[in-house]
Amino acid sequence: MPNDEMLELIKFYKAKIGIQVTDTESAVKAVSLGADFLVCQGTQAGGHLQASKSLEKALKEVLEVAENDIPVLASGGISSGKDMKHYMDLGTSGVEMGSRFIASEESIAHSVYKESLVSSKSDDTVLTVCMNKGWDNSISRIIRNSTFRMWESAGCPVISNRPGEFDVIGKNLKGDDIERYSISAPAAGVTGDIEAMTFYAGKSLNNINGVKSVKNIIEDVWNEYLSCNK
Repeated sequence: MPNDEMLELIKFYKAKIGIQVTDTESAVKAVSLGADFLVCQGTQAGGHLQASKSLEKALKEVLEVAENDIPVLASGGISSGKDMKHYMDLGTSGVEMGSRFIASEESIAHSVYKESLVSSKSDDTVLTVCMNKGWDNSISRIIRNSTFRMWESAGCPVISNRPGEFDVIGKNLKGDDIERYSISAPAAGVTGDIEAMTFYAGKSLNNINGVKSVKNIIEDVWNEYLSCNK
């Protein structure tokens, strides 16, 4: 949740305040802080998660708090016009898509990361504490890779006992070492064992069938959404 200083700064510049929520309690808190809109996240989302419930369950709670006064966006495992229609039919004002736009031509993600988003399926993702070096105890949804499989086969050991924990597997854009289990997803220009790095992804991969321009992605999603409404 934003602190008072953040809220004052946002209001000073007359910007809209959107706050991510996951249940009744967080939605009530966000509304009390003056949120102009809510982003409801479910466990289908990729990257670092606040959510502990599926998007459908979380939305039911959040929409009851928002009623018809505050717009709610759905977030987590969404990548198609069909998904968009489903959640808007439930009462949302729109949706957020993350993984779909990482796999875009304009994205700064490494090409190997983008290719993995296209070639993987939703069941290839896992919600885990594995890749959290730099943010201890954080949970995230990632694509299973060699680092995850090595950790899992060792019994999912805790920090400081993970196999290969201090392996240097690459260099970032500044030339600094990237260690195994780092939270940093590889950007274009990063070198090393890219496949062993963190690929954040939501349970939306079944509908990501190519790396396209943002313009084409939006057109595809919108046209599918319109066709679902016919």
